[in-house]
Amino acid sequence: MNTPGAIGVVTLQALTSAAVLAYFLRRRGVSGARVAIAAGGLALILLSIVLYLLIDNVALLTGAAFGTNAALVAVVPVVLAAGVAWAFKIKIKSPSSYGRIGGEEVRAMNPVPSTAVLDNENRRTEESHA
Repeated sequence: MNTPGAIGVVTLQALTSAAVLAYFLRRRGVSGARVAIAAGGLALILLSIVLYLLIDNVALLTGAAFGTNAALVAVVPVVLAAGVAWAFKIKIKSPSSYGRIGGEEVRAMNPVPSTAVLDNENRRTEESHA
């Protein structure tokens, strides 16, 4: 019964790696972006391989029949899809609640950008004036 949990954790780690990669690809000028892009990309590749091997060899973990293994593996995408659908529902019905999920409320209370962002913006300004 731990199989969906193990698959779910590796899936979430791979999705987090993809999010890190996407975040830093959009912000290439941020300090340490190259390292973060390389680490995020490598983590995504390796975690995807681990996830594939985990699903491919799930019978070794459970010792159960194919149908049972298929049901255990299917739990993860079903729960993920339900979570995404719920998030879209909240976004449509209550945008303020949805905004608090990612910390927009905190950012609105503290709109001061980090020093890395300020340094980056200053460099761009100096380059455009040069």
